[in-house]
Amino acid sequence: MPVTVVNAVDGMQLTAAELSAVYVADGLYEPHYPFPLGRGEIACFLSHRKVWGMILERGLDYGVVLEDDDVVDSKALQNAVVLTDAATDGSAYVSLQTRPVPSGRRIATSHGCRLLDVSPPPLRTSGQIVGRHAALRLLDLTKRFDRPIDALIQMTWITGVPVLCASPSGISDWPEPVGGSVAQVKHRRGLLEIIRREMARTLYRRRFAALARLHRTI
Repeated sequence: MPVTVVNAVDGMQLTAAELSAVYVADGLYEPHYPFPLGRGEIACFLSHRKVWGMILERGLDYGVVLEDDDVVDSKALQNAVVLTDAATDGSAYVSLQTRPVPSGRRIATSHGCRLLDVSPPPLRTSGQIVGRHAALRLLDLTKRFDRPIDALIQMTWITGVPVLCASPSGISDWPEPVGGSVAQVKHRRGLLEIIRREMARTLYRRRFAALARLHRTI
């Protein structure tokens, strides 16, 4: 496949006006996301929007989007792409996970690769195959956003974009650290702050799970 290396959006270069134009800190959707986004997380979201726009501008049926520190098994990735093309119509978003994929309803199988409907979809955006119609829908929906990209992609009842998982995905992490993500900046926190954040995260996950179950049955 032809490859384009895309320069990510640099969060440190974003002005206050640019940040406020896209990020809604007081929330857009339920459940309310409990943590403010950092510049890196906002820039990560904008980087994905940049790639979605490129998929549309180039008239592609699909775009395979990979992070720069992914290790690629070219044959397995090819199988995932071919299966996606055969089994979906361009409206799906196929997650390529570097971790084991949870069990889910099997949609299609070919050459040892499975497309699974996992509910809720797993977090992370290490890799994905984004169909043209999915890119158009996501680009239109995310002119403003209130949470990290993977947290929004999970909310299929909001996006209207079905998320499938390819297993095996054809990508994995480097066996040794290579610098890590700059989307989230780690801060030293006191014990009370750690406890507060864990409680907020647990409450968010419970509310999210309840909404996911509700919309799964509608």
